[in-house]
Amino acid sequence: MFDFFKYQSLGNDFIVLDFLNKTNAYIDVFLNPQKWPALAKKLCDRHFGIGADGILIIRYREKREIEALLYNADGSSGFFCLNGLRCIAHYLVTQRNQAASLSMIMNKKIITAQVKKTGQVVNVSLSLPKPHYQGMQVLTIHRKKITGHIVDAGNPHFVIFDEIDPSWLAQYGHKIESNPFFPQKTNVEFIWPDTTSSTPTYHLLVFERGCGMTLACGSGAAAAMTALAEQGEIKPGKTVTFKMQGGDLGSFIDAEGRLYQEALTQFIFKGNYKLD
Repeated sequence: MFDFFKYQSLGNDFIVLDFLNKTNAYIDVFLNPQKWPALAKKLCDRHFGIGADGILIIRYREKREIEALLYNADGSSGFFCLNGLRCIAHYLVTQRNQAASLSMIMNKKIITAQVKKTGQVVNVSLSLPKPHYQGMQVLTIHRKKITGHIVDAGNPHFVIFDEIDPSWLAQYGHKIESNPFFPQKTNVEFIWPDTTSSTPTYHLLVFERGCGMTLACGSGAAAAMTALAEQGEIKPGKTVTFKMQGGDLGSFIDAEGRLYQEALTQFIFKGNYKLD
């Protein structure tokens, strides 16, 4: 049996498992590759499990640095997740009494977080190195030519500047995600400007690798921000709002090239789970 905490940021929901008091040997046994993927799928199942987009495990590294491990709803290992890191920061500050300003490691990247709590509202800002832009690629998906921008945001992304109907993405998103051009699969984002807004605002629709369509994706917003900057659409220091199905996220890139994001997080519930 183990305790768990459930959080969400922009509708991306996660099961947080706190292994800060566990040894790495214990964690290695718990994450047995012969058993863990099936257990992760079971925990994330919304009908027969706890239900989530993914599982976040936090542990200490050798120098007492906090490291986060991510597993997707399909049981696969995830590389990076900014909404997940926002949820972990919320957990560490409110449940573990960490300082409101803290740093975490995920996939060898150091991310700094600032947690602001006003009553029941928790807002988490993240700072990270700007993702790596890797050029453009044209794919043909269901007789439709799609030109996208390839971005490494700690995980792979394919950012497409085009307005798309959610039903199309739900039906064909997996064909982009698993296209042979992406041997490790990719996250997919469609982005288009909000013409009703007087400030830089974009709609962002997400198909996440290992999860399918989700309400939001923090690293997807970071990838979209990087693609916009590469195309000269935004200037350093200028805040951009991304409107996703799960809510709004604010972001900017500073003069030194660091990327900043801010969004709300929420504690949902906690409990314990008995292993079979």
